Amino acid sequence: MGKKEISYKGRVEYQKAIEYLEELVKGLKRGSVYLQNGEEEVQLHPAEIVHIEASASQKKEKEKFTLELSWYLTEPEINEVGLQISTSPPATAEDNKTEE
Repeated sequence: MGKKEISYKGRVEYQKAIEYLEELVKGLKRGSVYLQNGEEEVQLHPAEIVHIEASASQKKEKEKFTLELSWYLTEPEINEVGLQISTSPPATAEDNKTEE
């Protein structure tokens, strides 16, 4: 198979970004993600083991969240996941003390 690649950089409304992410999740659950940009197209088939990279940063006028997923046909091991993604801040040790 030859190399196929799609790259996109641009600005979209917040709701459109959410729609893209929801479609990505649907595709991952089905085992096939299809991307098209103009005449370029790529269909991906995620493997059972997925490598994940995530980063977040805040600056005075800009916030950024980056998520990268990649996979191989065979991957020898799974790394223990310490990353948490949620809609609220994590509980701190101080919070746990006040609950006791």
